[in-house]
Amino acid sequence: MASSATCGTAVVTGATSGIGKAVAIYLATQGYNVVLAGRRAALGEEVVETIQAAGGQAIFCQTDVSKPSDMAQLFASAAERFGHITLVINNAGAEGTPVKLSDPGAQASYDDLMAINVRSVLTSLEHATPLLVASGGGAIINVSSGMSVMRVPETGPYTISKAALDAVTRVAAVELAEQNIDVYSLNLYVFNTEMANRFAARTGLSKAELGAKLNPSGETGRPEDVAEFILELISGGHASRFKSGDCIALDSRKKAGLVHYALPETLTAVPPSS
Repeated sequence: MASSATCGTAVVTGATSGIGKAVAIYLATQGYNVVLAGRRAALGEEVVETIQAAGGQAIFCQTDVSKPSDMAQLFASAAERFGHITLVINNAGAEGTPVKLSDPGAQASYDDLMAINVRSVLTSLEHATPLLVASGGGAIINVSSGMSVMRVPETGPYTISKAALDAVTRVAAVELAEQNIDVYSLNLYVFNTEMANRFAARTGLSKAELGAKLNPSGETGRPEDVAEFILELISGGHASRFKSGDCIALDSRKKAGLVHYALPETLTAVPPSS
């Protein structure tokens, strides 16, 4: 594998809550310097305090990932503070509001979600790659969704954006291979996050019921499962199963597989939002 789990600097977007927060805290406990990015400054500083109280090193950069200037400043701050980076977790994302693809609002939703979920990752690649190369290589993890291969009404713009993100992963893995940079998508199913709460409310199911219906393991995942799996992945713990460019379906550390081998039951209807 290209990167080491013993030391380095990780940049984590969407790090103020949920999966991003869990990943940032866990990486810090494993010896990584962590650069946290997010829009909510108060929450970001709280995560930094948590990491520092446990003896870790972290800084927070208030960042709107849809703004290229914010992304440029994020990586400039990482380089200024820690001198190098070895790991990038492109976790920030948005799901938008329910809309049918034929509705008048679909195109505006598409534009918004592509900027947040896809273009931000292209901007991340632009600024992260030189820093990763200077470190001798590393890894990029793009947090995608099991929705990228599902058929759920009124989620079209989100589903399209995550399918596009998976395409970014596959192409970037080939382009960056000679520079010793691995690229993966983690296609997450139902985890205990704010986004899962919102989606469950739309379906009329509880979060536990949604996890039982969609997750291959039948259980709702913990954000900590993602953090632990990422470290196992970049440490070579799954080298016999996955390679750079893979899109990995994940709902817990206990259940991971290539996306096309781990399709869950598809939701065939979503009740109208109230």
